[in-house]
Amino acid sequence: MKKILTFFVVIQLLSLNLQAQWVQTSTGMGNDKSVFSLLSRGFVDYFAGTAYYGVYRSTNVGVDWFQTGLSGKTVYSLAFSGNNLVAGTNLYGVWLSPNSGATWSQTSLSYETIRSLAVSGSYIFAGTAWGTPPGTGGVYRSPDYGSTWLKVGLNEKTVYALAFSGSTLYAGTRGYGVWQSFNNGTTWSQTGLTNQAVYSIAVSGNNIFAGTECNGVYYSSNSGLNWSQVGLNGKIIYTILLNSGYIFAGSLKCGGGENGGESEDSGLFLSTNNGITWLEKNQGFTLGTTIYS
Repeated sequence: MKKILTFFVVIQLLSLNLQAQWVQTSTGMGNDKSVFSLLSRGFVDYFAGTAYYGVYRSTNVGVDWFQTGLSGKTVYSLAFSGNNLVAGTNLYGVWLSPNSGATWSQTSLSYETIRSLAVSGSYIFAGTAWGTPPGTGGVYRSPDYGSTWLKVGLNEKTVYALAFSGSTLYAGTRGYGVWQSFNNGTTWSQTGLTNQAVYSIAVSGNNIFAGTECNGVYYSSNSGLNWSQVGLNGKIIYTILLNSGYIFAGSLKCGGGENGGESEDSGLFLSTNNGITWLEKNQGFTLGTTIYS
């Protein structure tokens, strides 16, 4: 299968208008890797989950990278839980590393495809993919830093995204929209956004942004009760980041093939007004770059 090239990059803010220039920083990793997840600890230590090549680590702000483990596995999601680095993999479940990726151990959640992770205290939540074997899909919960696991809901649904706002856990699902749980996943209720494939969620207080498949970004200002589409229609929104009033969305144009048809309509977009308008921020990217994380 033709690979979609993605890059771990450094953004330089050159003016109040956020004129951005992206620079590829893949020394030691190569430029042929698809990067599905990124995680930082402090301002120095960075981790990248890749397709087929496991986890890479950088200890100098992404200038140089080295492979830490899980070679041959696709890592869709990364998180920290206590002293452990947590990795969600394709078909091989959740893995833990107590030493920043030097060594890894597989948890008892060992056969599911893990599309998303969320952490709250000693709890780890894993959103899984529906498929084979039968009965897969839904949300799993570990109360003890990954030692034991229990499926807690959204059975037979693919859960692409998990995000906390206070004690409320939100889940983005394929075809069933956004769900919420007020009791650590014991029970779930569907929000007002239904019948959508939701790849990404970002939450700040009562404000929720959901990135969908080919229908752009949806926004709720009342904790998911009501939603409105706020732009980027016709794009798959793989990731959303909120930072001090700025909203970043990483995308792929729908119907453009594996590389978005080399379209300027793919890539990174920025909004400073809750999604009312969006600006492309793709300076330095190869045309048609897909942003996964």
